[in-house]
Amino acid sequence: CRAEKLLLITTRGGYYAGTPLEMGARQLEALCVMYGIPQFLCLDAEGLDDVRNDKEALLRQAEERAKQILAEDELLAQAKQRGNEILRQAEERSRELRRAANEYCEDALRRTEEAVAEAHDEIKKSRMRFRAAASGAASSSAGRAYDAAADQS
Repeated sequence: CRAEKLLLITTRGGYYAGTPLEMGARQLEALCVMYGIPQFLCLDAEGLDDVRNDKEALLRQAEERAKQILAEDELLAQAKQRGNEILRQAEERSRELRRAANEYCEDALRRTEEAVAEAHDEIKKSRMRFRAAASGAASSSAGRAYDAAADQS
């Protein structure tokens, strides 16, 4: 069942709300539990058979309670709509931030990779110069040490 709420509107000759004699509402509330309807409301106009009561006043009070329930439902619907809009905006912003972070990381990794590749090339060149200097030094003068500063120029 997809219902979120069940509202029972009823009139009663006596006063039965909250007593063991209130049978119809209790059965419907049990059905709500059985069908997974999370909210049960009972709007009743009680005491209509009591001659001491102003029946019209009791019915007006019940009507006012019904209007209040409708106003609360409308307010809830508006709040849900606003909440959904806020959630949609937050999800959109999250996607934008994720995209920007991914672009930033990709760029940082690309620049790092380029820097490492340049450093690797420089190391290879230095090693080749060292080998050349070492093999040339061995043949020309065995006692002279390698001068890295002179090699840089």
